[in-house]
Amino acid sequence: MSSDAEFDLMGFSRALSGAVSAAAERVVAVGGGGPSSISGVIWRTGLVVTAHEGLSGDDEFDVTLPDGTGR
Repeated sequence: MSSDAEFDLMGFSRALSGAVSAAAERVVAVGGGGPSSISGVIWRTGLVVTAHEGLSGDDEFDVTLPDGTGR
């Protein structure tokens, strides 16, 4: 493998690492009614997007933020 290919791989690795770190700050756990929680994404302040199928039909849900605090 040439050094150019290795450089491109390192650059890609750094970019991917940064993207994963940025995304991780927006992933939350959503719980409500069921025995387990599902993942959600903070879309904007006050709005979490998740899969409807994972929700039990309750009107209120617990959300655990990436830092472990809940709302």
